[in-house]
Amino acid sequence: MKKVHNKTWGGKDALMVVIAVMGLIFLLNGVLYFSDARSWFLASTNKSLITIGVFLAQEVIFILPLVILSKKRQLKFSSFGFQAVGWEQTLFLVLKGLGLVVLFNILFAIIVTSFGWEALPGFGDQESHIPLFGTRPFDIVLSIVALIFIAPVVEEFFFRGFLLQTLL
Repeated sequence: MKKVHNKTWGGKDALMVVIAVMGLIFLLNGVLYFSDARSWFLASTNKSLITIGVFLAQEVIFILPLVILSKKRQLKFSSFGFQAVGWEQTLFLVLKGLGLVVLFNILFAIIVTSFGWEALPGFGDQESHIPLFGTRPFDIVLSIVALIFIAPVVEEFFFRGFLLQTLL
C-alpha cells in the first residue's frame, strides 16, 4: 500500500478547524440549552426525528469547517489521504484489525482482572443510544443509519482524513 503524505494541511489549518468545531459545538449546546430542548424532546411523540436532527447537526459541525477550508484552498478528495484499494487488501486489513482488537481486549481484560481494576472509569456498562431514537421499526432503521454508517464516515474524514494527514 502506497503511503500518502499530505502537504496541503498544516498546523494552522488544524488549529482553525478545531477552534471552529469547538465554537460550533458550544453554539449548538447553547441553542439547545436556551431553547429548553430537553422538555421539548421529552414531550415529543416523534423523538427519532429530533434525535436524528441533533445527530446530523453534530456531524455537520465536524464536516463543515473541512468543506469550507477545502473549497477555499481548492483541494480535492485526495487531500484527505483516501485511496482506492482492492477487495482482497480491504478484507486482509479488516481481518488484521479485528484480530488486533481481539488480542488487545484479551490482554486488557487479563491486566484489569489481575490488578482488580474492574471499576476502571470508562470500562463499565455502556449506555445505549438506540432508545433515544425510539422503538418503532422506522426509529431502529434511523438509529442504524446514523450510528453505523454516518458517524464512522464523518469520523474517518475528520480524524484520519484531516487530523492524521496534518500530523503526517
